[in-house]
Amino acid sequence: MRVISVELEPHHTDSFIYAGERGDTFCLGCSDPARPEPGPGREFCTRRDGDVEIGFRCETLDDVPACLDIGNRAFAKGTGNPWQHFRAACDLDSAEGCEKLGIISRDGLSRHKPDPVEARKWFEKACALGSATACAQLN
Repeated sequence: MRVISVELEPHHTDSFIYAGERGDTFCLGCSDPARPEPGPGREFCTRRDGDVEIGFRCETLDDVPACLDIGNRAFAKGTGNPWQHFRAACDLDSAEGCEKLGIISRDGLSRHKPDPVEARKWFEKACALGSATACAQLN
């Protein structure tokens, strides 16, 4: 397994939480203090490029394309919280992430009420980051 992230568990300094890749699967797991190496039975694995892996990459590794991908998936499915993922991308200076927040705010999508003031704020940031589409929304 190629481990891509390791964090100590807050209450167990002798064990850790890890994320890794094994072939075409992505795994999240917890080590056993008696056997500190990652292994089957102590992990959750799913297909690579699934929502779990992409969400992890966005939230833990600050991976902008992953944030946009999981945000778009959540928006298309009408589930989850696309705002959270687009906001993470925008906070990492993604013009596309900021623009998506502007659209959600402008149109009142994804459980948000329409808010033209909020929308303008996001479009201004997206424009400043180079989005011509967002700049056009400001006229």
